[in-house]
Amino acid sequence: MDTTIFLVGYMTQLVGSVVLLREIWHKRSIYGLSIDSLAAQFVATAARLVWSFDTRMKEILLAHVEVLSSAAVGLALLWSCRQFRHTASFQGVRVRWWLLVAVCAGAAVRFHPGPVDEWSLQMLIAFTFYLEGVALVPQLLLLRKVNDADGLARAYMVLTILSRAIRILFWGLLYVQGDLFPGLMFADVLQTLMSVRYLHVWWKYVRSGKGGLIKGHKLI
Repeated sequence: MDTTIFLVGYMTQLVGSVVLLREIWHKRSIYGLSIDSLAAQFVATAARLVWSFDTRMKEILLAHVEVLSSAAVGLALLWSCRQFRHTASFQGVRVRWWLLVAVCAGAAVRFHPGPVDEWSLQMLIAFTFYLEGVALVPQLLLLRKVNDADGLARAYMVLTILSRAIRILFWGLLYVQGDLFPGLMFADVLQTLMSVRYLHVWWKYVRSGKGGLIKGHKLI
């Protein structure tokens, strides 16, 4: 049951990524999007691609399809950013994706579900969750600079929040079973809060007449 909920969470995120990819090609623009956020998310997916085949998920065919599809869509998003890089907003001084990777890697070495002083696959799992948790930081910082909340499709953010809510339900079940690592759950809660913050800012801009509906962009 818990593995099914875990998988549904990632499937929801995958649908959101496909929505975002469609929106980029519909507008033929990445204005307002943080490339660093997309790159950090792709690295997290690549890491998950490694450890997911050595957990209980390896017995579920749909899990293999999901993680491979997520990696492919993540790569397509980065390629799309390259294709439409001329439409990118000025990102200025920003939190780079490789800095997030380095910080999360250091945190994963110290704080992970496995033995503290022993190298294990648990470190890679922790790294994935930590990086997913902070991947939206560059996007939120960029949002404050460009003053335009139309970069990400509304449906993408709604699905991101939903996927994290499902993951929090997953952690709740583990807690009931007496098997929980607070650091990993905190990473999911953190990303959920940042996603909610983005939606709040998006709604504020729409109501003030600065959002995508006023500009004539078709929001999903």
